[in-house]
Amino acid sequence: MKNILNEGSTYTVDIKFSGLILDNLVGLYRTHYVDAYGASKWLATTHFQPVYARRVFPCFDEPSFKAPFEISIARRTNMTALSNMPLRETEPMKGNPDWVWDHFHQTPPMSTYLVAFTISNMESIAAENTTGGTTIRVWAPRADLHLTKYALDVALEIVPFMEEYFGVKFPLPKLDMLAIPNFGKAAMENWGLISFRKSSLLFDTNSKSIKTKSFILAKIAHELSHQWFGNLVTMEWWSDLWLNEGFGTFMAEVVITKLRPKWHSYSSIKIRDTYNTLYADSLKSTHSIQMEITSNTQIEQTFDPIIYQKGSSILKMLNFTLTENVFRKGLQQYLKKYAYSSASQDDLWSLYTRTARNESIIPQTVTVKALMHSWSTQSGYPMITITRDYSTQTAILNQTKFTENLENTTSDALWYVPVTYITKGDNTVRVVWLENNRETKLNLTGIGNDSWILLNVDETG
Repeated sequence: MKNILNEGSTYTVDIKFSGLILDNLVGLYRTHYVDAYGASKWLATTHFQPVYARRVFPCFDEPSFKAPFEISIARRTNMTALSNMPLRETEPMKGNPDWVWDHFHQTPPMSTYLVAFTISNMESIAAENTTGGTTIRVWAPRADLHLTKYALDVALEIVPFMEEYFGVKFPLPKLDMLAIPNFGKAAMENWGLISFRKSSLLFDTNSKSIKTKSFILAKIAHELSHQWFGNLVTMEWWSDLWLNEGFGTFMAEVVITKLRPKWHSYSSIKIRDTYNTLYADSLKSTHSIQMEITSNTQIEQTFDPIIYQKGSSILKMLNFTLTENVFRKGLQQYLKKYAYSSASQDDLWSLYTRTARNESIIPQTVTVKALMHSWSTQSGYPMITITRDYSTQTAILNQTKFTENLENTTSDALWYVPVTYITKGDNTVRVVWLENNRETKLNLTGIGNDSWILLNVDETG
């Protein structure tokens, strides 16, 4: 380099770069579908999570690095190009009347894995979010366009619900949801341009299947929650992936509980998923949901059901323990404080501890960081047993790591556990804490020896 770079100055790096458009469902790839007339229709689309943006443009391809992006795409005039932001200008290509350049508005600072674009001849239906003026579109091949209305309708419900829940308006001026033929994941939360596998987005409104409707609504809610938690504020590194995906799963349950309280079939699906995860987490092959990530291969392997379901379950426990009001208040502080930047889970736990302490919700000897780390950095979970002494009107709560084969339990693992309970004749939900110790005593004076005691109310502990 001829000249010394000066601190505080801005420099432009011009890099010539070319890459391949493959058909392996990552990076920038091509795929096709057959239309109603039997003709093959090709499209190009992207999937950059976790480390595939570097295949398409030179970048610091890690979630903590954020930058604004100005994207321009050359396309044929009979195709449509989409990206994270709205189209700013279409420019004719000199010397080639069948091609044009599409120039998109500059994005806010964002991580590379959330950058996205698509070139296709898909069509869309659209509506405007009444609370914030955000235009929402659902795109699909023409033959599937009649299957997009349900997705548009639920998005129009979910976006204002989440704006109110998070205390932050939808961060971008538009939202596109794409039904992609041959998409490698069920869905991907690209900021403002969410990609879905067709089965995760399209629904025949003539169908009466609540199971299918709840599956699609949950999937849309999961990806929409990431537009705030994950995109507006992004994890610093992939070791916090469990929090990102667990939160999306948790928010899907919140949305369905609030917007579709009569959908009991969804509750049965959640129970099945939870118990399947409990079984998997009791095996010797299980792993902690927070892991040290040192290679790209490890990142891919981290995406498994345990981080989604267990992550969601411990966030549900935290929401109940702190109360929904304090949980939302801490979350809103987090999103506003770290907007358009990255943060670690400990940044969130610190805000929660401060808020909970101010409202005397958790013991002074407990921090949210200690509580959550005991669940995220250890594999498995505790089995809580209660032994009641009627002569002293007390009970002993004991925790032991649950394993598939209880006879071989020798683990020294301990957790912070807020154990909820109610007693006969008193529906007040009370909490007793196991503070990273093997056992604690519960005073039952006054409830009478003929009274029962029920632990883990609504399975929230």
